Amino acid sequence: MKKNIVHFITGLNTGGAEIMLLKLLSAINLDKYNILIVSLIDKGTIGHKIESLGIKVYALNLSRKRPVTFSLLSLPFVLKRFKPNVFHGWMYHANLLLSFISLLYPNVRVIWGIRHSLYDINKEKLLTKIVIYLCKFFSKKCTNIVFNSSVSLEQHVKYGFSENNCSVIHNGFDTINFSPDNITEKQSNNLKTHLRIPENKNLIGFVARFHPMKGHKNFIKAAIKVINKREDVCFILVGSEVSNKKLYHLIPKKMRSFFYLLGERSDIAALNSIFDISVNCSNWGEGFSNSICESMLMEVPCIATNVGESGLILKNCGVIIEPNNEVLLANSIINLLSKSLQERKEIGKLERSRIVDNFSIEVICMKYESLYLV
Repeated sequence: MKKNIVHFITGLNTGGAEIMLLKLLSAINLDKYNILIVSLIDKGTIGHKIESLGIKVYALNLSRKRPVTFSLLSLPFVLKRFKPNVFHGWMYHANLLLSFISLLYPNVRVIWGIRHSLYDINKEKLLTKIVIYLCKFFSKKCTNIVFNSSVSLEQHVKYGFSENNCSVIHNGFDTINFSPDNITEKQSNNLKTHLRIPENKNLIGFVARFHPMKGHKNFIKAAIKVINKREDVCFILVGSEVSNKKLYHLIPKKMRSFFYLLGERSDIAALNSIFDISVNCSNWGEGFSNSICESMLMEVPCIATNVGESGLILKNCGVIIEPNNEVLLANSIINLLSKSLQERKEIGKLERSRIVDNFSIEVICMKYESLYLV
């Protein structure tokens, strides 16, 4: 008999948790499970992709202006018809709502997913602080809490979350679609032409949504230092809200031609194929970086700050530096560029093997299924 699983997620715009949910649903054996997705906000960019898998997405359309909606009031009736066996939450706000709803379903197993590291609660927004504080008390009622990094688990337990029902399941990755073998040199050159990138430039990529914890300001400062030392570079920033005026105006006018603020894109594998270096320079809040793993699968030499599980991901393959240090980041970029093309290719091949062997979506999916089948 199939198990009925309801996934609760805060929203379905492009982000690490949302992409991981999509990958899990793409890999899971739907002959074993009936699945319903409940999004607290809307269907976003990911919801429609989930629906293309034949999985229903129920959006509550909540907002600060609309804390109660008809969809929210109707949710108990939707769940009653679905007859859930497992509730699986993704991110704090969804976990909290799920905890209240689960009071109506005492026999349904409750799994939380926490994908955020908690270096300093004071860096969080006020509402997020409140939600995390409340989650601390509800955490003792969960059947399981799944963290995507051991660093995050340790930080939350230290803050007061339950430590008796915790486990770590890292992010999983599509090793087939994210492969350099899928992108021809002609396709890469066409993409460069389309983006109007000059020839003979070393491309440094940074894929992350615009948020203070992601370190965009630090990346821009480091990039300026690199440009002052060598002009054979371009910096490509990809992610939701990256192409905003606040970020754009951090770049000196005389250097703006060195930067490409592309905003949100769906062709991440293709973009990685043109990167010479990939950077993740989060200041805090990183759990298990999707962008670094995808770059590693595309055999792009990587630099990452030592936040969340980045040290474990890269291990002895790439470059790990301290966060919030633009001088160190700039020097790391320059040092990598000084290596021969062959040396960088060897680094890239080591990185791909690291992800394929340890973090494929098939391996990670089996770990989630073992939780559902208990």
